[in-house]
Parts: sequence; C-alpha cells; structure tokens
Amino acid sequence: MTYDPDAAAVEAMLAGLGERQYLVLQRLTDQDEGDFSLQVLLAEDATYEVEHQADTTGERQRTRSTSQTEVRDTVLRWVADQPSRRSDLEGPTAGDGS
Repeated sequence: MTYDPDAAAVEAMLAGLGERQYLVLQRLTDQDEGDFSLQVLLAEDATYEVEHQADTTGERQRTRSTSQTEVRDTVLRWVADQPSRRSDLEGPTAGDGS
C-alpha cells in the first residue's frame, strides 16, 4: 500500500504487474465528488485496461492501451485529480465487441 504515489512509485507498480494482475488506486478523501477509484489490469494480450469508477453513481469507464507510458501518465493525472484523465487513452472500451 502506498499513500500519494509519485511518478517513480507509479512506474514501479506498473512495471511490477504480471499478466492478469491489477493495480488499484482509491481516493481516501473527498469521496462524494469525482472518481472514487481507478484500476489497471495487465491483460493476457499485453494490453492495459484502465477503469475509472465514480463513487456516487457506480458508473465505470474503461479504456485500453498497449503503452505503459500512456497508462502511467493517465494514472498520474488521476492521482493529481486533473480533469482530462478520462480521455487520455483512446481505443475500444471493454465489452463493446471491438
């Protein structure tokens, strides 16, 4: 468990992911607003699936990327609570049949 991870910590956590393993980040403050959690799955096909979950609605948004750098940047923006974080990765969402 890491509190307020910096860029080096995020990079180390992503580099340490094995196939079908998750990195889960959760907000411990201000849970009534914004995203509640973010998780990253390293899938069997070497892609990263990033999922944001809003705490008040339970809404989930998923994106995929093959780039660890893009995922790292997305995670860092989420940690910094920057509003552009949801649109950082492009590609099909899980379950859309693409």
